[in-house]
Amino acid sequence: MKAKLFLLLVVLLPFSAHSSTLTLGNNLELLVFNGEKNEEDLDTVELHEGKNQAVVRVNGRFKRGSTEELFGSNPYVITFSSTSDDVMLSLSSKLNSLPRVKKAFRQENPTWSLVGDSGGVKHTSEPLPGNEGLFPFSNIEALVADYNRTNGIAVTSTSVEDLRDVAVVVADDGKVEVTGDPITQLKLWYTKATKEERKTFRKWMIDQE
Repeated sequence: MKAKLFLLLVVLLPFSAHSSTLTLGNNLELLVFNGEKNEEDLDTVELHEGKNQAVVRVNGRFKRGSTEELFGSNPYVITFSSTSDDVMLSLSSKLNSLPRVKKAFRQENPTWSLVGDSGGVKHTSEPLPGNEGLFPFSNIEALVADYNRTNGIAVTSTSVEDLRDVAVVVADDGKVEVTGDPITQLKLWYTKATKEERKTFRKWMIDQE
């Protein structure tokens, strides 16, 4: 009787789907993930289905000869597509000393290791442009929003979509053509608009109803 009751409870209990995660390796700091500032300083976050965007920087101690020194880098935007695997993001194993790390970031060419249970994960990496002044990355969330708007990237609570991939075609002769369905085109231009322009556009939409 107890065995039958146990089986019945197992059948009735809801099954929770496994959500894949991104975990940061040593000496890395996650600043913004999928458009949201990492307020809680988490080292592991849940991935969206499809594309994900992690803004990270190096912040740790590296060997210089027999000693260790602290090094902090500017932020980098790393974009990748998730799978059902958990993913680990770290610096390349080749960047194992302070001189090598400094050289890589001075040339804006650091190499990252992004690995899931099934192997390496394809990704892109680009330095995040900062503001001029003493603290160029003080408002990191706004900088990421500007970066996404400039590059036609739409970030929502459930997805990261590079609208240029589906709405812009560059021919061999360099001619740029906007394609895709009307909804995709509207998304693309909306992401590139300023706050004031978006406000004006929303007012215009209401007037059309």
